[in-house]
Amino acid sequence: MAQTYQLIESVTLESNTASINFSSIPSTYTHLELLIQARSTHTQPNDFVILRYNGNSTAGAYAYSSLQVLSGYLTTENGSVNSSTFTGFCSISGDNNQSNIFGISRIVIPEYKNTSVTKTGFAVGNSAYGTGFESSITIQGLYWNNTAAISSIALLLNSGTNFKTGSTFQLYGFTKA
Repeated sequence: MAQTYQLIESVTLESNTASINFSSIPSTYTHLELLIQARSTHTQPNDFVILRYNGNSTAGAYAYSSLQVLSGYLTTENGSVNSSTFTGFCSISGDNNQSNIFGISRIVIPEYKNTSVTKTGFAVGNSAYGTGFESSITIQGLYWNNTAAISSIALLLNSGTNFKTGSTFQLYGFTKA
C-alpha cells in the first residue's frame, strides 16, 4: 500500500524557547510523526522532552514506559510511570555537553484522530555525551488515556528551562493510500 507523507509544520528556534506547540493539527492523516533535533538549557549532559496533547495536563491522564541504553549498558530509566501529567521521555542533549551536540528523537503517534481508541505511540531517541564519545539511547512507549482526536501537541522539557537556539522540530502526517 502506498503512503502519503507530508510535512505539517517545521520550527527552528532563533532564540531559547520554553515550549513548542503544534496547534490546529489537521485531521486529514492517519498517523503523526515528530522529528526532533534539540538541546536543552539543563545543566546536565542530557534532558528529556515531554508531551501533552490538546492542552491536557490532568494528573492521571498519561503514562509512559522507558528503557535506556547508556554506552552499551541497558538500564530502566524511569521504568513505567502511571498517573502522570505528561507522556514521553525523549532524550536530548543538555547544556553540560559540547555546544555542537544535539540530541535526536523520533515520535510516532498512530491513529491520532480515531475517537474509538485511547492514544498510544512510541519514541526513540539518542543523546551523545561530548568528548567521551558515549551516547544514551532511549525507547519509550507513550499512552494518553483519552479517545479525543489529537488536535495539538505541546513539547516541554522535564528539567531544563528552555530548548536552545538552533533546535528543530518537524511534525509530519502520513496516510495509507
